[in-house]
Amino acid sequence: MKLAVFQKILFAVAAIPAVLMAASERHEISIKDLSYGVALYEFFQNNPLVAIQEIDVGNYRKTLTNQPDDAELLKGGLYVNYGLVEDAERIFNGLLDKKTDKSTQNRVWFHLAKIQYDNSNYRQAAELFSRIEGILPTQLEDQKFYLLANIQIFNQQYGEAAKSSSQISTNSTWKAYTEYNLGIALKQNWDESKRWLSRLSKPLTYDEELLTLADTSQLALGLFSLKKGSLDDAIAYISRVRSSGPLSNKALLAAGWAWSKKQNPKQAITYWQTLADKNQPDGSSMEALLAIPYAYEQQGDRELAALMYSKTAAQFDQTLLRMDEIINDINQGELLAALRISNLVDGGPDNNLLQNLPRSSATPYLHQILAHKSFQVELKRYHELLKIKESLQHWLNDLPALELMLKERRIAFKSKRPLIEQSSGFEQLENIQRRRDTLAAEVNRIELLNDFMSLADEDESDYFEQLDEVKAIIDKYQGQQDFSEENDQYRLLHGLLQYKLETEFPARFWRIKNELLSLDRALQQAMHSARSLKQASTQNEQDLDRFEQRINGQLEQTQQLRQKVEGVILKQEQYINQLAIQAMNKRKHHLSQLRLNARYAQVRLYDQLLLSQESK
Repeated sequence: MKLAVFQKILFAVAAIPAVLMAASERHEISIKDLSYGVALYEFFQNNPLVAIQEIDVGNYRKTLTNQPDDAELLKGGLYVNYGLVEDAERIFNGLLDKKTDKSTQNRVWFHLAKIQYDNSNYRQAAELFSRIEGILPTQLEDQKFYLLANIQIFNQQYGEAAKSSSQISTNSTWKAYTEYNLGIALKQNWDESKRWLSRLSKPLTYDEELLTLADTSQLALGLFSLKKGSLDDAIAYISRVRSSGPLSNKALLAAGWAWSKKQNPKQAITYWQTLADKNQPDGSSMEALLAIPYAYEQQGDRELAALMYSKTAAQFDQTLLRMDEIINDINQGELLAALRISNLVDGGPDNNLLQNLPRSSATPYLHQILAHKSFQVELKRYHELLKIKESLQHWLNDLPALELMLKERRIAFKSKRPLIEQSSGFEQLENIQRRRDTLAAEVNRIELLNDFMSLADEDESDYFEQLDEVKAIIDKYQGQQDFSEENDQYRLLHGLLQYKLETEFPARFWRIKNELLSLDRALQQAMHSARSLKQASTQNEQDLDRFEQRINGQLEQTQQLRQKVEGVILKQEQYINQLAIQAMNKRKHHLSQLRLNARYAQVRLYDQLLLSQESK
């Protein structure tokens, strides 16, 4: 992956909340490009950073030939997740400028509208949603109507929101959330609110999210009924909340107050004591500790109530001291260490904070914030920063190996340089060229003068020399005796040999000229090879120098980037600790108020008891 991408994400991972894409959309995607398929796999494996890398590599290697728009859509959505909204909008608008097909344009309008929605620009979001023509893939279509319903609820257009809800698939989670939001928004209209919330009372599913939403709906109905004074209805609704669910403590507390308002403190104590026996330091349990003495006071046992108020206040004191110690532990990094040990910051799909709580002293006090999406998003960003640091360290570990490889290449190249210089020796080739030119001049002379005698082979030349020697002897002794017969034989043999050379001259001359042409071609190829070899040698040396510069540049850039990453990681750790400490301080404030109420009730009862004794 390019370092520039890391730099973009580096300063964005600790920024605004993420825009989550619908994972169920995976079932509606066809794969035509391997790079796109790998990117999708990494995305669904909760590795969005690697998915971006795969898309960038695919674009660089030009392997996204069939699905470039789908890849860009995925990349734009991932940029939104990282808070790189401007970059995401640039990608989406670029797809619109390309005049892509209608399906792609619809998905682009959806993502652009979702960006405006997340920025609370509801009017712009609704206008962008209206540009979608036809039907989106199922998950996006359901999410579109969910977001539209929320916009309409915000504008108090409840009838329109109900119509939007009716457009969502029956078994969709988005429909369940839309119905819940409508039920809460219409709480002033009890009948309508009850109608919407009651739809979630018995979900036919094992999905924990929907079951928890059903519990939330029943608890909301119970609290609304409690506020209206419909105590039997309140108890009925609250009793449907699962005892094993995350809302069981709030349900026990609310059930106790319902029975208390029915003037049945004994039954109220049963619920509150059950909650207190859990020995959990959450807000509901703390309120139950304070409610129990109130129930005894309601029964008329003021002495026991005063004693229990005193014990409760003392327990609150101890809890507040313990919370101060935990805040100090958080500042020392104990919570983050526990999260890392529990592998809860690695972003894996199996690492659910609510199912695999960290073994930290702060955990019992932080259930609410651990369950909050914003906290989990910050943990996800922390995980991405750690992965970036890990990748950078991996690169830094690889650079020495690259330097060693480069050094070995230089040594090998240096050892072969003499052979290369010898193979590309232009002086030797120039000597051959001069000899060739001399030979060419001789061939031209033979052709011009028709000098067939020059083409005689060695045997023929020897034969001519022997004939010349015979002729010389004949001429020498010609006056001493008759050599006419020998002269005739000489002329005959010489004529025959000359005739042979004359008749074979064209064929012999053609062979010589053809060999000269072959020599020209071979010499030209040798010159070209020598030049190529010399250029390759020069280019190789330049490449080695360029690789060395790149390695040195990457080393410096990677070291600087790692330092920046470490700085951002430190800030992210501080921010996560700050979120946890803010939650702890909020709990402390709540508990301090409960302690003040306990002390006040204790003093009030003691005064009443004292006055009662004095009156006697």
